[in-house]
Amino acid sequence: MKIVVSFVSVFTVFLWAEITMAEESAVELGLLTSHPSAEVRLAAVESLRALRAEEVDRFFNDRSVEIREAAIKAAYDEGIEAALPSLARLAPLIARSIGAGNQELLPIAQRAVYAAWRTGREADLAAVITIARDRAIDGQIRRTAVDVLNLWNEPPAEDPFLGIMWKFSDERVLLKREALSWLGEFLKNKEEAKPLWKEFTQLARQFGYTSSSMW
Repeated sequence: MKIVVSFVSVFTVFLWAEITMAEESAVELGLLTSHPSAEVRLAAVESLRALRAEEVDRFFNDRSVEIREAAIKAAYDEGIEAALPSLARLAPLIARSIGAGNQELLPIAQRAVYAAWRTGREADLAAVITIARDRAIDGQIRRTAVDVLNLWNEPPAEDPFLGIMWKFSDERVLLKREALSWLGEFLKNKEEAKPLWKEFTQLARQFGYTSSSMW
């Protein structure tokens, strides 16, 4: 069953996905990223959420903030494992996009950081470190990143954001001391580390950076 994109309605998107509930429907819904109607694209995201389909990640870069938010919530809150790597990869970009005028989107950036934690690849770990170090990023998001680093090797069974039991990838890498080789020099610049001094020093001591080695 195919969608004629030029005549598709919000009702059709929902009904079509509900009727077919198949892999083909998810693929077709994913093609609606270029549809001119924001209502149709949002309906596609909600249908992909119901299907728990990987294709929801195609809407992470939608031109509508509302649709980006809905897609990220769908992937993270529904635990769509296949979509989480894409969300993790975008974590630094999402974190940098949160400014003084859109603080209500902080939970979206936090979801992206936690997605990186859950998938746990080398690139995801690097993304979390990048967020933690970047002073241009909102302090709450950076604090989330440092908290994640502090618990990276011993993650809790319960999602600290949603309060649900979550699943971590079996291929997660461990955070090792050499990945934090920048930390001693970073902490010597107290002005740079000041907003999150407590969290950074906790991380440093966990990995064997003593006071004498830090400053």
